[in-house]
Amino acid sequence: SNSSMAFFPAEVLVDLYGALANVRSLMSLVAIIAEILVAIAVLAALSALFALNRRQFMTLRVMGAPRQFIGMAIWIYIVLIVVGGAALGLLLGFGSAAALSSIVSAQTGVSLSAALGRAEMLGVCLFALSGCLLAFIPAYAATRGGVQDALKQS
Repeated sequence: SNSSMAFFPAEVLVDLYGALANVRSLMSLVAIIAEILVAIAVLAALSALFALNRRQFMTLRVMGAPRQFIGMAIWIYIVLIVVGGAALGLLLGFGSAAALSSIVSAQTGVSLSAALGRAEMLGVCLFALSGCLLAFIPAYAATRGGVQDALKQS
């Protein structure tokens, strides 16, 4: 009836919580691996983009721009993409989780809520920090070598 309540024995709940903990740790590992792969893919794509535009950067060098200026311009460009992508991903992920939790709550009657915690914020900050550090690689690669060789290759 509407006034009765069902409950699981403790033995069933212990097994259920154990299985859920294993799934959660596995999903956390998959998420970390996915973040690493995304960071590598973004930096590889940006490195290819800057390799294609190497002639323009070397033209700036011929016109008098120092190597450090070009390197920092490339680094800032990559950092803006990585940090903006991390912030946008956090907002879209939270919005999607909130929408899905409200749909599941409406369909099942189980109250679910999405919240941003320390772990999520720490993950985004570590991702952005590692992206900022790794951005030095394409910035350095785009500015290495001589001007004449780069203009001849392009």
